[in-house]
Amino acid sequence: MQKVTIFLAILCLFTVARSQEGKTVLMVVTDVAGMTEGQMIMQQHLEDLGMVVDPISEGDVTGTEGADYDLIFVHEAIGSSSVGAKFNNEPTPIMSTEFYIADDMGFAGGTTNEDYGQTTVDDPDLPAESFFLVDNPDHPILAGIDAGELEVYSEPAKMGWAAIQGDVSSIGSLSYDPTKSVFFTVELGAENMNGEYVPERRAYFFTFAEQEPFMTDLAWDLFARTVRWCLHLDPGAGVADHPASQPQSFQLNQNYPNPFNPGTTISYSLKKAGHVDISIYNSQGQKVATLVDQQHAQGQFSIDWNGMNDMGERAVSGIYFIKMTVEDFSSVVKAVLAR
Repeated sequence: MQKVTIFLAILCLFTVARSQEGKTVLMVVTDVAGMTEGQMIMQQHLEDLGMVVDPISEGDVTGTEGADYDLIFVHEAIGSSSVGAKFNNEPTPIMSTEFYIADDMGFAGGTTNEDYGQTTVDDPDLPAESFFLVDNPDHPILAGIDAGELEVYSEPAKMGWAAIQGDVSSIGSLSYDPTKSVFFTVELGAENMNGEYVPERRAYFFTFAEQEPFMTDLAWDLFARTVRWCLHLDPGAGVADHPASQPQSFQLNQNYPNPFNPGTTISYSLKKAGHVDISIYNSQGQKVATLVDQQHAQGQFSIDWNGMNDMGERAVSGIYFIKMTVEDFSSVVKAVLAR
């Protein structure tokens, strides 16, 4: 039996969890007993957004703590070797100011000063600036903000950067080198350089350790918007009491998990009502299964594929293509069934 879950239906619990005050944040810092000024400033701003912040020392991180929280926040001052890729498979949104995370997540190479690094005030090759250039003015985090140069520091100060690769959206980069992103996001289901899929949203925010006192009002606004984006909330609304707005486009998201066995979930969005067809095709272009073939209202939806064809038989291992068609819109994502 087909199982299509409409946005308002599946969000009966989701909305309560994500639209009320008291969202919880696991904040990874160097040492809870001796937090730096910058870490305390970040914690205060998270709390000002109505969130409950629970700091944890980097040495105590095992990678299993995030399941109990709405958001994981990793501060730049930590040693990346302490946290590394421990949270990679955690289905909890992660926001980080630690630039090494691009390497840890598999969205940049592993060579310091080539694949990732930092700007410095007295470095002629990578000089610090007080602004960055907008790369993606259509990103929801930037809704209502003029594109161009965004003044995020009151004076030139350090920023972390990464030469990102894979399915990543760069929001801003260094003015003198657009290959070095200082602000980027990764969507749920995105594929990294290692062929792995991200189980929840990830965001890297540009602020280097102890540069928080230089952050402008615009920077703190971007900080709040990034938190909201990570939580699947409207970036332009308040964290405490505004659920995400209705979709503004048609979109088919990458299935998750992928590769999968025996089943996987496919989520999709409709900017307006329409007849939706979502079907599975094998690598020869033959239709294997029809998951959705009906009229939908505007909203966000999800459906499960149990790895069976329309005859009720188990599909064989291999590459499949999930195709969504609605009106003139068509989108395809690749899925791997590994029995």
